[in-house]
Amino acid sequence: MNPIARSFPLAIAIWLSLSAPSGALALETIEMPHGAGTIVYGPVANATTPAAAMGKVLRTVHQSCQDRPQVGKVFRVRNSDSFAVFFTVVNHPQGDKHVAGLLIASAAGSGGVEAALVSDEASRFGNSVNPMLTRLFGVWHPGGAAAATPARNAPAATRHSGPAAKLHTVTTSDNSASIGIPDGW
Repeated sequence: MNPIARSFPLAIAIWLSLSAPSGALALETIEMPHGAGTIVYGPVANATTPAAAMGKVLRTVHQSCQDRPQVGKVFRVRNSDSFAVFFTVVNHPQGDKHVAGLLIASAAGSGGVEAALVSDEASRFGNSVNPMLTRLFGVWHPGGAAAATPARNAPAATRHSGPAAKLHTVTTSDNSASIGIPDGW
């Protein structure tokens, strides 16, 4: 079984239901080494605000896991128009696996909304979240730049890469969690 299927197959189901209604998926998935988490990002169809996108994603998590996600306090990502929230959920179809995640939503340049979901088994999330965010922000640039970045499957001559984003630490208001977020966010 591939790492995504082991760690959090729910992430794929989310974007299958949230992506372009025509069925043409604008989904990007990043598999972390050794199954250490899943990263999924892309546009959320029919969402016009980050709040609407977050609600849509969390409803899909609820439906897919057959459990209501326990959601922390939504916070605004510093120096950005993005919002984020930590959550935990029990994934009943996957053997009652405890999962923790971070959902980020941002207005896209085209008037739509983009979202990213990083998740892992709850017992590993504290160690895997920052490497996942570093990887995510190396390729995902909500608000328009992501649309200009070729997909992973694009010919090598058209792919662009660069250094990993420099991260600064953001702590939730109740000091229960902290994450690394790229400068400028």
